[in-house]
Amino acid sequence: MSERDLLERELRAGGAGPEEALELARLAEKLPALRQLPLVATPPGLAVGRRFARRRQGLRRSRRTLALAATAAAAVVVTGGLIAAAQSALPGTALYPVKRGTEQVAERFAPGMHDEVMMRRADEVNELVARHGRPAMVDATLASYEQAVVSDPNGSYAARDYCAGMLKTAAKQADPATRAKIMASLSRLKLDST
Repeated sequence: MSERDLLERELRAGGAGPEEALELARLAEKLPALRQLPLVATPPGLAVGRRFARRRQGLRRSRRTLALAATAAAAVVVTGGLIAAAQSALPGTALYPVKRGTEQVAERFAPGMHDEVMMRRADEVNELVARHGRPAMVDATLASYEQAVVSDPNGSYAARDYCAGMLKTAAKQADPATRAKIMASLSRLKLDST
């Protein structure tokens, strides 16, 4: 029995039909001859397809990179907007901690920012009194102001004068208990004569 006949039998036993087994056996006989043929270059159409596939893959990567960059840019814009909006926040509002955090960072990198922070606390006391804020909130902000003044004994005279004027304006509008606390603070800091 020839090799082709053996292969044909095995293919039939494996489930191939008689015609299919015969055709596959004939093809198997031709395989050694096919190995001798020279290799054919990739057809031009197939090569172009591969190039496009690589380009598509590169586009997917660049789209992901672009999406990541857009997300990062949006985060920077949102964060910047949040910080900008927080600068007018008053004690007790949701953005006030953001304002205080940015001030702490700014004070570390810009020593002249300390006077600005001190003036902001005085403005906040005045604003809270004008809006009839809770006395506890006014007291806490006044304490924060005092801490800012004490922590920088060499603050500018102009900034201290501004703060004293702002606190005196607040004292005029305040209830008697708050007025007494503001005046006591000015006296402790020796700002009541300015």
